[in-house]
Amino acid sequence: MKDLSSGPDRTQQRLEKNARSRSTSPGVLKSTDSARLLDSFEARIAEKSRQGSRGSSPSVSKSEFDERLQRKLEGSAGQGVSSSSKESSKQSFEAKLEAKLASQRGNK
Repeated sequence: MKDLSSGPDRTQQRLEKNARSRSTSPGVLKSTDSARLLDSFEARIAEKSRQGSRGSSPSVSKSEFDERLQRKLEGSAGQGVSSSSKESSKQSFEAKLEAKLASQRGNK
């Protein structure tokens, strides 16, 4: 007896079974159509997996991904904010705060 546990063989068996049992009478259940669509979908997936296709997403190896991630991490670590930039930002914030407080005192 044939082993039906493998995906493509099982899918092919289902397609053949549904083709034989398909009725052309007007009383055909809609579930038969959806089962056929599902079987067709499974067959296309099985075919793509046999071909090694991974869809439209680019194929990136783990090592390439890790290298890019490492470069980004190293690049962002070297881009710290300088102390003079921090000081000017602090002074700017304090100036805005003082101006706001002065305008609130003037409104009272």
